[in-house]
Amino acid sequence: MKKILLLLLNILSLCSFACQYSNRIHSEKVYCTHDTSAVRKLIDAHNAIQKDSINTTKKQHYFDLFPHDFYTFVSYFGFYYANEDLENSCPCLLYFDSMEYLDMLFETKDYVDESIFYNKIINLCINGWWDADGVSYLQTGIHQIALMGEVVNLHSYLPYKHYVLSEEHILWKYLNEYSSKEIKSFFHFYIDNAEYVDEDLYIMTLDTLSYYTKLKKIFIEEYNLLDT
Repeated sequence: MKKILLLLLNILSLCSFACQYSNRIHSEKVYCTHDTSAVRKLIDAHNAIQKDSINTTKKQHYFDLFPHDFYTFVSYFGFYYANEDLENSCPCLLYFDSMEYLDMLFETKDYVDESIFYNKIINLCINGWWDADGVSYLQTGIHQIALMGEVVNLHSYLPYKHYVLSEEHILWKYLNEYSSKEIKSFFHFYIDNAEYVDEDLYIMTLDTLSYYTKLKKIFIEEYNLLDT
């Protein structure tokens, strides 16, 4: 498996990464990463954990190597649309393995300092927007961490009405320390969807925000914007 991934990296590193992404809903322009060495380090760290799953140092190392912001995340795991006809469009280096890598990221929660973990996953969402596959898996993981306190299942759709709400909502505690602009951007990604805003997600999130007046106000405002 490792040899296949390295071969793919070598092939893609020779290709032109001018595949410009223009989301049909958003106007942001981003590109697949040129930094294949950084991706190789993440692959090596991922493979090392598979060989030694109880090594906490390796899990911390993987966490440190994982992208710290949405644009870098998409440049590793996203799919880039050159145009609506998909001509010259291309998957990024880890697009097909995004769920596996996100699973491993969320599994590091118990091995990384709490504030560092939560601030990292918050920053992964700021300036983000919904897309299929890797981005969608990230959004699902954030929903589960926020509402249930842990990621239960990225591999199959779990309806929000089946979520068992956690008594503690640690993500909101750390998000509450961010600026209003950053919180607004976080919640934009949190509820963004290609088709609709899920009402169950909205209701359950409101319930967990009862002690966070600032977050609740911004969340409602962002929901009203996206639901129009």
